Amino acid sequence: LERRALESRLPDLVLDDIAFGVFGADDGYASPREVLKGMRSGAEAAGAEFIEGEVAAIERASGAPAGAPIPYEEGAGFADRVIGVTLASGERIASPVIVNAAGAWAGRVARLAGLDLPIEPQRQHLFRCALPHAWPYRFPMVVDTTGVHWRHDDPDHVSDLDRIVVARTYTDEPPGENFTCESERWRRDFLPPLAHRLPALRDVRLIEGWTGLYELTPDHNPLLGAHPSLEGFHVAAGFSGHGLMMSPAIGRVMSEIIRTGHATTADVTPLAADRFARGVVFHDGAMI
Repeated sequence: LERRALESRLPDLVLDDIAFGVFGADDGYASPREVLKGMRSGAEAAGAEFIEGEVAAIERASGAPAGAPIPYEEGAGFADRVIGVTLASGERIASPVIVNAAGAWAGRVARLAGLDLPIEPQRQHLFRCALPHAWPYRFPMVVDTTGVHWRHDDPDHVSDLDRIVVARTYTDEPPGENFTCESERWRRDFLPPLAHRLPALRDVRLIEGWTGLYELTPDHNPLLGAHPSLEGFHVAAGFSGHGLMMSPAIGRVMSEIIRTGHATTADVTPLAADRFARGVVFHDGAMI
């Protein structure tokens, strides 16, 4: 969109340094929990069984069929195929195929199989704010050049305040499972660029802040497909913030890879699970 079109859609924005903008007419947003609930219900209707438990061990064997487990001993040589998992409860589930879709914990799960995946958890902050008055128009997801982005927040009740949710990705955030919300970041790092881009938002009132974990890879893109070092071990993790958007397509692609050996819906070979070991990256510079 040219600047004039941006002004007509978002008349309060400061656009002196903006030449054009990009608008996704088909874009939207959803509640991740509700999407998960719907996907799970559909899978159960199709016959899938969900078992709640923590994987404590991934069983491997060299050239052995899926069946009775052959214990893996440290230093005894690398096993070349998976044959099942053992849960923390002691229950064993035999399987010739394992998909590591553990998100921010995918690296930890991979280590149970003797593999090193470059996927690390990284803390990210979000803040919910009340607008100073009912806004005359509805914000889409607005992504500023600084990386600060915000959108309108759907109210739970008609009487609720008009609100926005504001986020800003920190690529230099130290890795780790850190869920501490540093509320001082709101005024230090979030509010200044927000108020610069839209001065009328300098009077927003902070309601709450929270944190979550990105599953970060060196090039901000996921690892997809079979791992060449361990037959039957597949990876679908490392989405670096855009996993929900890609999840339906990823489910289909992973099904194709597992059933036929290759993906037909889309070419995902640039996202191969061993690309970093081969020195090949697929960098995404627009991570939010």
